[in-house]
Amino acid sequence: MRGRAVILAAMSASISFPGTEAGWVYSTGRFEVILAAALGYYADPGKVPGMLGYMSFICNDVFHAAWPDRFPQVDGGGLKHLEVGDHPLAEQRELLRALRLAAEGFRSGTAPQEVGYAWENRFSIGNSADEIADLLERSLRQGGHPSE
Repeated sequence: MRGRAVILAAMSASISFPGTEAGWVYSTGRFEVILAAALGYYADPGKVPGMLGYMSFICNDVFHAAWPDRFPQVDGGGLKHLEVGDHPLAEQRELLRALRLAAEGFRSGTAPQEVGYAWENRFSIGNSADEIADLLERSLRQGGHPSE
């Protein structure tokens, strides 16, 4: 995949960024926990409507378990993949901000336990959130965003 980073995950979980070729491997659980915390807890929902709607559908089990009043149970699932470049630049920037907050939240122990992470893994999950944020930040610096 020339010109984009693809973060491949075990069990078909991945994130793609426009404008960079770096990649990183995730577990599906880590993918779901980090993105649920970032988008469902730290992001301003009004600034990430498309990304939040999409991720709360494909990772519905985590979003619904964490916030059943906000995310009703649906038959989501399928391929766990977020194509960041399919979302507006403003949503990408809000995701970056939320990922940085989530990373710090995991490391400090203030991330929402409702997303289902193991307390003893909070530091490595925080570091993983920072790695996603670093790739997104690099992608934003390099441009190549077809959505805006």
